[in-house]
Amino acid sequence: MDKKELYKAMQALWVEENDVRVGDKVRVLRPHRSYELGSIGAAHDEEELLRRGKEGVVNDIGRGYVQIALAQDDHFLLAFHQLEIVDQPRDPVITVKYFKDGKDVTDQISPDTKRNLANA
Repeated sequence: MDKKELYKAMQALWVEENDVRVGDKVRVLRPHRSYELGSIGAAHDEEELLRRGKEGVVNDIGRGYVQIALAQDDHFLLAFHQLEIVDQPRDPVITVKYFKDGKDVTDQISPDTKRNLANA
């Protein structure tokens, strides 16, 4: 596995372990270093905008990058190791179970049927 693929796998693990989602608030821990993977384009030159402590919102999570909106028109592709998740309340995840004759049949129902039942 080359270092770019290893980086992508490490980022995917970080996203999963930290339950990172689009819309989450993050804080920049430090600017990008020229020898690091994960930051792309303007993120290499915008040290002032990406100073430590700056907060933004996750716009996109790609394979090998996390896009952050720091201001209305400032979007940067940053490395996961430059970021920390800012604690914030989330809407609860609601799990719907389907029962027939007192037995859970959730796994037996097709996604289309679930969608139709939810919209009924």
